Amino acid sequence: MDLRDKKTKITFYQGMRTIGGTIIEVNYGKDSIYFDFGSEFKPEIDDKEIDGLADLISYGFAVDLKGIYDKKHTKEDSKLYKNKGVFISHIHLDHTKMINYIDEDIPVYASKDTVNLLNALNINNDFLYANSKLNANTRKVSAVNYGDEISVGEIHVEFIRVDHDGYKTCGFLIRTPDLSIAYTGDIRLHGYRKEDSLNFIEKAKDCDILIIEGLHGLNEELTMAVDRKNKFKIFICPFTQLNIDNHNRIHTSDTRRLRRIVRDNKYRGHNAADTLRMWKKIREGEQKYIFPYQSDADAIINSALMYELGILKTYAEPLLF
Repeated sequence: MDLRDKKTKITFYQGMRTIGGTIIEVNYGKDSIYFDFGSEFKPEIDDKEIDGLADLISYGFAVDLKGIYDKKHTKEDSKLYKNKGVFISHIHLDHTKMINYIDEDIPVYASKDTVNLLNALNINNDFLYANSKLNANTRKVSAVNYGDEISVGEIHVEFIRVDHDGYKTCGFLIRTPDLSIAYTGDIRLHGYRKEDSLNFIEKAKDCDILIIEGLHGLNEELTMAVDRKNKFKIFICPFTQLNIDNHNRIHTSDTRRLRRIVRDNKYRGHNAADTLRMWKKIREGEQKYIFPYQSDADAIINSALMYELGILKTYAEPLLF
């Protein structure tokens, strides 16, 4: 995104049309920050068979970026790595899984709680993607207190706590000399710390640009300060079109449940029983916070794939039996 009358530029590399893998750059002159650095969800590919950065990019788990990945892999000029920083909103792998491949000359920042979780979960080098050229299981991540501000040149990032099922999640308030940006990370309003999310919304209400996690993007409460004419809302859901026979169809909720079981196991370390125990609450949350707003969408996209049940079976069946 180029803002014609602004020096600040925003680039969305990944996460717009994918499950996970959000990587967004904010650039001002010679300074750049990136927020979140996870991997895209691709259940059709076994990433355990992938070896190294080139394979991760080739198979679409990572984005081909210049001046960000470990120089020991890329052999790029060190000048490309100056005046950069990476900011992590929370622990989930769709926001963190690629961080070991960020060059060690580029600082990475996260809340103290997220740093502690990363080090604990990756103690056996099997949570994040392992970088064979890194002399540690987990690269250095600088711990930041909630409410603190980190500066990368003329770009300033404030850590604000929000509520999400990922422990101790943050949103970011980003300020450059000519633009203010609010990035929610993953946010919800129906959890145990709703007040944290409302506090973030209050702090972000005067921002120029809001980058919001998509699950609750249809809810006007999150974007009440933005005129409706300036919003284009998209609702994406797998409306399954397959039938078992002439009288029984495959329900959309069943496809979504299978997706969730595979995703939670692959990226959050949950077993199928954990996901199934949560499913009732997930469905209650949908009925209360998502489905009532779908009629307000400007466009509806069916993300169901005719072949996906066959692929999901490969990953879900061993988890269920």
